[in-house]
Amino acid sequence: MAESSTHIFRVSLGPKLYREIEIESSNKLYDLAFSIIEAFDFDFDHPFGFYSKVKGFVLDSPVKYELFVDMGAGK
Repeated sequence: MAESSTHIFRVSLGPKLYREIEIESSNKLYDLAFSIIEAFDFDFDHPFGFYSKVKGFVLDSPVKYELFVDMGAGK
């Protein structure tokens, strides 16, 4: 049986409001987004995105992944 690996992320909404989330390495960014939303007890009904640019205007990132769940582009 192959051993699976995981990643642990610290996700913050502020200096004192954060969650540590562990997910399987084989999971998709969609699964990470779902885990983040679930960890903060939010509804999964808003668009989300992951961006490679962390300073400045993130939407100018050369690498980005976006999903607009509330527009019907779900999983």
